[in-house]
Order: sequence, then C-alpha cells, then structure tokens
Amino acid sequence: MKVFFPVKHNNAQESELFDHFAVAPGFISYDTDTKEIGFLENTDAKADGGGSRNVSDILSKQGAEAVVCTGIGGGAINRLNSLGIKVYGAQTGMVMYEIKLLESGKLPEMNSGNCDGSYR
Repeated sequence: MKVFFPVKHNNAQESELFDHFAVAPGFISYDTDTKEIGFLENTDAKADGGGSRNVSDILSKQGAEAVVCTGIGGGAINRLNSLGIKVYGAQTGMVMYEIKLLESGKLPEMNSGNCDGSYR
C-alpha cells in the first residue's frame, strides 16, 4: 500500500507531520510492501492557500492508497475517499511512529474532518 504523510520538511522517516493536509509543503511517501520512502513537493500549497481537491488529485496520480494526517477537513476526506484513498488519523506526529502504528493496524480511519479552515 502506498501511503502519504503531509510534512513541512523532508527528513524521511524522521519527518514531523504538518498539521494541515491541503497546505503541507510536501508529502513523505511510504510503500508498505517495499518499505521504500520518497518525497513529493506540494507545488499547490502556495497557490491561493492550497486546495484539498488539487492535492487529492495529485496524490491519486502518484498511486496513493492512504493518507495519514492530523488536520484535514471533511471535504478533503470525502474527495480522497471518492478517489479510493483511505484517511487515517495520526497519533504521534512523527512519520516513523505513524508507519509502525499503521502497519500494526492501530491507526483509526477518519470519516469526518477536524480542520476549521483557518489556513485559507
């Protein structure tokens, strides 16, 4: 499964999660099968405050099957789900620990947003 984590800086597994999905400067990618880690810059983050629809589409084109994050709105969750991408609620704020929780089935799937839109 290919999973994406919104981050401010690319520090691979040691990256801290960014607290708002749509305007994250980038995304750490992780493949649960191959254990490969990558980075995707969010070029849409600075365009008019970012946009969850555009980011969702970008991640879908990159083969995303899941996103692990903290702050995300209901519209973004709905869009990701419509693209076949599951959304999981982060528990620790650091990619390496979120990976361990995800692989052990301990991350909750999110069905509603928890973002107030203050980044727009």
